[in-house]
Amino acid sequence: MLAWASKEWYYYYVSPPFGLEPLSPAAADMAAAYPIYHWGFLGWAIYGILTFPIGYAYWNRKAGNLRFSTSLAGVLGEKTTKGPLGKIIDFLVIFGLIGGNATSLGSGTPMLAESISVLFKIPHTFTVDIWVVVIWTALFTTSVTLGLKKGIRVLSQINVIAVFILCGIIFIVGPRWFMINTFTDSLGIIATNFFRMSFYTDPVSRSMFPQWWTVFYWAWYFAYAPYMGIFIARISRGRTFKETVSAVLIAGSAGCALFFMIFGNNALYQQLTGAFDFVGVASTLGDSAAILGALAVLPLFPLILVIFTFVGFVYSATTMDSSAYAMATISSKDLKEGQEPAWFNRMFWAILLGAVTLAVMNVGGLGPIKTTSLVVAFPIAILTFVAMISFFKYLKADQPHLLKPSAKDAKKGE
Repeated sequence: MLAWASKEWYYYYVSPPFGLEPLSPAAADMAAAYPIYHWGFLGWAIYGILTFPIGYAYWNRKAGNLRFSTSLAGVLGEKTTKGPLGKIIDFLVIFGLIGGNATSLGSGTPMLAESISVLFKIPHTFTVDIWVVVIWTALFTTSVTLGLKKGIRVLSQINVIAVFILCGIIFIVGPRWFMINTFTDSLGIIATNFFRMSFYTDPVSRSMFPQWWTVFYWAWYFAYAPYMGIFIARISRGRTFKETVSAVLIAGSAGCALFFMIFGNNALYQQLTGAFDFVGVASTLGDSAAILGALAVLPLFPLILVIFTFVGFVYSATTMDSSAYAMATISSKDLKEGQEPAWFNRMFWAILLGAVTLAVMNVGGLGPIKTTSLVVAFPIAILTFVAMISFFKYLKADQPHLLKPSAKDAKKGE
């Protein structure tokens, strides 16, 4: 989020959609709006859709685990999902999750390494990148080993406080009216062009913008959907469907929009006013240098840099430890209600995520990992529809029980 909220507008500004002129005012408007669209309701709908078949099978029908394969039992049958086919499906989920997270770590590592270099006034080398991954791995290994309540929950709470402090400082000392006005304008652009953005394929100009960005994002979300479904289901016991949908769609989209409003619009403002040449620095020195440069022109930059670095580490750690927790859950044989995966299982996946990231960065190719995520996303997208059919079959079978009034409602009726 820190990396892409700061720089995604740049790619759309220099190569805009809909045949707009690059580096033009119209391109700037669209560049501010498109990231919010990509990280908005549709993406979070894909993220949260598997929460229901997975969570309903586990909490309501008392399935023995939180695996993706279990959510398909209503269609494929329990014997099939517990057999070799079920194991293959769960392996696909883990494979896609490792690839997706390695890409996330690989994308965020140069930015954090750059901030470390600026903070301690040392050259940005691959050694610094390695140390960033080592610290990341140590953080989320410790967190995930402590478990959901003692580790992930505490780390997430610290992260939320630090994020709001960071966003608050940048908003106060930065171009706040530009941030607000541009964000409002972006919401209008998305509302006006929502269906065009959603079905845009550009068959005439063939700019490949929708394929490089929108289609890739949807595939990315599907690759992550089983993990998100497992994790959201795990923490949503006792919530109604309505409460869960509201939290995922509204809170998730709003959280992403906040980052783009502050970090993205600040960087865009510095570019448009000439205070900092984001485009020039990004094209010559790289995205990471441009991200830090857009913040360096603000007052209180030393304080911003310290909090920015801290939030970057903790933010990634909370994502990675959640992923390791989900993979440990999938690879566990059976989990009783409320039981967590074994600590050594969680630690194994946490360390593996860090190791894969270092390996990918060493060979210098995030492209193959991104391609892997896309390949895995296709069968998962198909299986998602199977999971939803299974879910509705369960609801239909359980309908008499679901429609039966609770003791509280019955007493209220009397």
